[in-house]
Amino acid sequence: MAILPSAPPQAQGKISPLEASIDYIDGRGPYPKASDHLPLVLSKGWKIIERGPDGFTSMNYTLGLACITTLAIERDGNPWKHISISRRDCRIPDYLDIQEVRRQFVKADEHAYMIWPPRDEYVNISAKTGVEVLHLFIPIGHRPLPDFRVDREGSGL
Repeated sequence: MAILPSAPPQAQGKISPLEASIDYIDGRGPYPKASDHLPLVLSKGWKIIERGPDGFTSMNYTLGLACITTLAIERDGNPWKHISISRRDCRIPDYLDIQEVRRQFVKADEHAYMIWPPRDEYVNISAKTGVEVLHLFIPIGHRPLPDFRVDREGSGL
């Protein structure tokens, strides 16, 4: 996990995704810390097993799920929450697994995205580790995609 600078980046006169404090974004003021994204109440079976300055690791031993949740300023300059989801039995997580993680770690008013990049952009470490992992990406304080519920005339669906 990343070590945060002692002062906000704007006080240091620089901003970069690697050096940015998770407390400040481009001088726009504070945004939620990783600790603000810990659920207040964990559902049965979930335990936070490690906390760090930019996120936390959680397990559900009953369901055999593991999650690593981090917050970072990504290349688009915006804050994102990233949740890596894996299973103890190394199988790829299924739809029900993803829904369980979403209910537990994504707020009701947050959008969560799964990305299916072109094949030449795949990142696959499962050949080395034997563990299949899926990822959810949650924008913090911004909406990168349009609201697809509205038709072209703007009258709604």
